[in-house]
Amino acid sequence: MPHIKGDEFWIELYQIHPHIKTIVLTGQANNEAIEQMQKYANISAYIRKPWQIENLIQTIEQVLSVIPET
Repeated sequence: MPHIKGDEFWIELYQIHPHIKTIVLTGQANNEAIEQMQKYANISAYIRKPWQIENLIQTIEQVLSVIPET
């Protein structure tokens, strides 16, 4: 992404759309960036590259099955 790091993008997205579920698929994010996204962007899950399609499908199913608290 030009002009912005991935973790910064997710944090900005969360500020605009705090109720969406997000899955980060990353090959570059370090542990600090992941922690920042978990803390400030409330990411639902993350998967590091290389990834397998089965893992992606399972993660999507898990994220979509979580019922938010009201």
